[in-house]
Amino acid sequence: MYKHTYKDETVAKGDTYKHIIDSALALVAEFGLEKASLSMIANKAGISKPAIYYYFSSKEALLDHLFNLLFDDYQFDHYFPLETYTKDNFSSLLTDNGLHLLQEYDENPELLKIINHFIVYAGQKQAYDEKLKHTLTEFLDGFRRLLIHGQKLGVIKEGEDLTAKSQLLGLVLDNISSYLLMGIKVESTAVWTQAVSYVMGDD
Repeated sequence: MYKHTYKDETVAKGDTYKHIIDSALALVAEFGLEKASLSMIANKAGISKPAIYYYFSSKEALLDHLFNLLFDDYQFDHYFPLETYTKDNFSSLLTDNGLHLLQEYDENPELLKIINHFIVYAGQKQAYDEKLKHTLTEFLDGFRRLLIHGQKLGVIKEGEDLTAKSQLLGLVLDNISSYLLMGIKVESTAVWTQAVSYVMGDD
C-alpha cells in the first residue's frame, strides 16, 4: 500500500525523505515498531540521526506517518471501484480486483509483516485501533454497496442476504492475507474465485 503513496511525496521532499521511509519500513518489518530505533533508521538510511528531525519531530511522529502511508491508500474504492462494474463484467472484475489485492500481499511479504506489527501495536494506541476498525468496516460496507449495485444491474438475485455475502468476501480476503503473513501458502486464486462464484449464485 505504501508503494502507491510515498513516491509522489519524494519528488517534493527529496531523496533523504525516501531513504528514511524505506529504511524505517525495512527495520519495522525486521525488528518491529518498538525495537526499530531512530539511530538504526538513520544508520540504514546513511544519514545522521539529527537529520531525521528535519522531517519528523520524534519517533512517534515517524511511526504515525508510516501508519498513514500504509492505510490511507488501503480503501475499498481503490481496489474495487464501483463505477467500473457493469452487467457484462461484474463477476470477472470482482474476481480480478480481489486477486490483484491478494497479489500485492503475495509479492510483498515484508509489507504483511509491517502491517501486522501495526495491528499488534494498535492495541496500545487508540488512534491506530480506531483507524484499523474503520478500514475493516469500510471494506465490509464497500462490498455491500457493490453487491447492491450488482442487484440493480440484475446480476445478483433480489432477496439475497447481501450483508452475509459482503462479509463473506471481506473475511475471505482477510483470512487469506493472515495465512500469507504466517508464510503459509494457500490456494488464493481458487479460494477467492469460489467465494465470488458463491456470491454470484453460480453454486
